[in-house]
Amino acid sequence: MSTVSECGITSAPRTKSVSSTFGVPGNITAPSSVCQNSTGLVFSVPPVPDATSFAWTVPTGFTITGGAGTNSITVDVDGTFTNGQICVGIVSSCGLTGPERCLTLSSLPGQPGGVTGQRTGVCDQTLQYSVQPATLATSYTWTAPAGASITSGQGTRIVQVTFSDTFTSGQLEVYSTNACGNSATRLSPVLTGAPAKPLSISGPASVCANQGGYSYNIAPVLGATSYNWTVPAGATITGGGVTGIVVTWGTTGGVITVSAQNDCGTSIVAEKTIAITCRMSKGSDPAMEMSVYPSPAVNEFTVEYASEKKLLISLNCMTSMENC
Repeated sequence: MSTVSECGITSAPRTKSVSSTFGVPGNITAPSSVCQNSTGLVFSVPPVPDATSFAWTVPTGFTITGGAGTNSITVDVDGTFTNGQICVGIVSSCGLTGPERCLTLSSLPGQPGGVTGQRTGVCDQTLQYSVQPATLATSYTWTAPAGASITSGQGTRIVQVTFSDTFTSGQLEVYSTNACGNSATRLSPVLTGAPAKPLSISGPASVCANQGGYSYNIAPVLGATSYNWTVPAGATITGGGVTGIVVTWGTTGGVITVSAQNDCGTSIVAEKTIAITCRMSKGSDPAMEMSVYPSPAVNEFTVEYASEKKLLISLNCMTSMENC
């Protein structure tokens, strides 16, 4: 709007924004818990000047018993309600409803997330286990398997579990709770007292007969207190530490095995197959020892021998090789 003076001069216009609808209502105020078979629950939004009415929609299981069309309603909740949204929009004098404000409701807490913590080799230890927060949960209830006990943290989502020295296997159980009841139970992965299977054995897979100094090792296994190594007949363990051995080989290869152990049991065995690809052999002279390596060879190989007297040695190659 603007005005015109006697001199014909028009003033600057004054404007006012006009809309046929209102904006989004303020936040919905709701009860701290919305349980099944509840009555007289009040939901509200702040008053809005010039609003004609408020349009509420409620989830299945809700019945508006008072305040319909106002900024504050009273509802009853029957036994079918599980979860859903309650929404409200402001109605203008033009009869149009503006954008809605919604709130998600649930009668029970959500199920806790997956249980995290050590899974194998838990024997004779106190270990920590946890779950991610569950929606609407106010506390958590844990149950330990036979041979274990919850030693601290019951009621929270993080607990300390003590395992006995006779624990074999089992699962932790946990569910969340609020004023309306309990969630579905979450089970942990199977926990075992015995250690896990060792990872692959490192060390040479091809060796020379009657030679020593070959080292074989594994990474430490969680929860293991000792390791049991075996070598094929004719081979000998001549040294090494807890997670490794040094082997002297005989005339045949075979399989090296290792398992991890603790007071609660023994892991699955890890294996490595070893082949004899070069040999220490007797020559025509009983006093002579000879070795040839590497074998097989591509372009060259080494012959070593020891004898008490001077000998003439001839080599017959299996395949054509230069200088052979």
